[in-house]
This record gives sequence, structure tokens and C-alpha cells, in this order.
Amino acid sequence: MERDRKELPWRILIFLFLMCVSAVMTDHSVVPAPQNVSVVSINMKHVMTWSPVIVPNWNVTYSLQVEGEFEKIHWNQSWFNISECWSISINWCDVTHEIAANVLYNLRVRVDWGTHRSNWTALDQPFNRITTFLTPPELSLQTDGMHIIVKLEDLGPNFDYELFYWKKDEDTLVYNKTVNEASTPVHLETVQAKMDYCVKAQTYVKAINRRSDFSSPVCINVPGDISLNLWVVFFGVLISIMVLPLVAWKISQKLQYSFFPEEILPECLIVTKSHHKLIYSNNNAGECFEAAVQVVSSKKLVHFYTKGFVQCYESSQHAHN
Repeated sequence: MERDRKELPWRILIFLFLMCVSAVMTDHSVVPAPQNVSVVSINMKHVMTWSPVIVPNWNVTYSLQVEGEFEKIHWNQSWFNISECWSISINWCDVTHEIAANVLYNLRVRVDWGTHRSNWTALDQPFNRITTFLTPPELSLQTDGMHIIVKLEDLGPNFDYELFYWKKDEDTLVYNKTVNEASTPVHLETVQAKMDYCVKAQTYVKAINRRSDFSSPVCINVPGDISLNLWVVFFGVLISIMVLPLVAWKISQKLQYSFFPEEILPECLIVTKSHHKLIYSNNNAGECFEAAVQVVSSKKLVHFYTKGFVQCYESSQHAHN
């Protein structure tokens, strides 16, 4: 009994100590608040960032709230939870959809550690989307006959694109064209064949009435109308198909006469159209035989032809010798 009385004060001290520890653990100062809170805004994309909070042997989450200018003035500083940025494990969150007008917005973040919560940390200065940083769009060029095709970087539905193009080394005359979207390639029509052209672009955001800087110029050579070249090739092939056979035939005739020269038929073998008479003539070597005109039978006619041919052939061979 006496022993219990001696231990009672110690038990009371331990109880009070645990109560104090519990009170400290439930206080916001146990969980450190986020630091270096800021908004990074590029091309109308707004991302809130902060330095990560490290708690040994424990995973923390973060929760964000937003307050617009209207809510601050008319609703007595009403903060709203951002559902996409509630209880997240990363130290950044996209708040683009929460920033819908060209007014001041305040944002704040806290750390959640189990049942414990840190203090809220807000931006040092409210954010306005008109301060977003606009970058020049990236572009690439290619040609299609007499046209230049421009492919633009798609930066989103808030952007218009202003294109400027000119002949290389002749920047006194500059053409321009404005397009509302970059999802489809842009055709530049006013160009000349076999000329170098340069193109540059900038973006325009109507919601904030601001333009980006110009992109670096990109140049390309326009070769000409490919369809015209195809027609020239087509007619060239067609003409070749028609002319080459004739040329080949003429060459074959020349080669034939070169290797197989034509022999002149002896005059004594010249036969009239009528098969009933045979006329032989040889002015140089004399008559092979006297010309005779008479009606003969077919059998005699064959014999007559044969005899006359042999005599005339012998006579011609003698003349050559």
C-alpha cells in the first residue's frame, strides 16, 4: 500500500507528460508548412509549385485552395477547395482551369500528415494570367509543287498564329497570313518557283490581348511545279516510243545493205508483163540471142525461159571477167 503511494506521483507525472505530448502533436506546428510557393505560367498554362516537405518515415500529401477577386470582395474571403489538387502526393498542381478571367487570384497550400495539418501558405502576391509568358511557336516547312506547307506547334485553343514570309534576301515585301488553329498544316500560295523563301511566326492570345516574340526564320527552296515536270516526262516517253521503232528500222535497212549489197539484175532477164513473150537486151555484150515473139505452149515456154537464163548468165559472167 505504501509502495503504491510512492508510485502515484510518478504516474501522475507520466500522464501529464503524455497529455502534453498529445497536445503538441495535434498542434499545426508539428507539421511544417510548405515554403517557396509560386505560380509558373507559360502559354496560358498555370502551375502552382512549392518546396517538398519531408517528414521522416511518413508520406505527406498536399491540398490546395483558391480565392478569386470576386469571392474576396463580395463573399468575405471565401476559399474554395481545388478538387484536382486535393490530397496529392506531388509538390505541384495544374490550376489552369481555376484561372478563368483577367483578375487577381490567390492560392494557398497546406501539408496533410495523417490526422495532422500544417498551416496554410499562400502566394506572396496574387496571380493574374495576363502575366503569362508567351513563347514563339516552333514551325517546320516543306514544299508541294508551287506551295509552301507550314506545320505549327499546337499551343491550345486560346492561340491564333500570325505567319510572315518573304523572298530570301528581299525582305522589303513581306506577306502575312493568320490562322486560328495549328492542328492542320498551313498552305502559303503566293510564292514563285525556283526561289528561296523564309517564314517566321508569332502567337496572339485574344483573351489577354498579347503577342509572343517572333520565332527564328526558317528558309526553304521552292523547286517548281512537279505536275508540269511529270507531263514533260510523259510526252518525252510517248515520243520516244513512237520514234525509236522508226529509227531502229532505218538502221536495220542500212546494216542490211552494208552486209548484203544489192545486185543489179541483168538487162536480158527483164521480163514484160505478158508471159507469152520474152525480151532480152544487152547493149554492151551484144544480143544473147535474137528476140523472138511467138505464141508457145507452157511446156515450151518453161524450156525457153531456162535456156535463155543460162545463156544470159554465162554472158554476164563473161562480161564481168
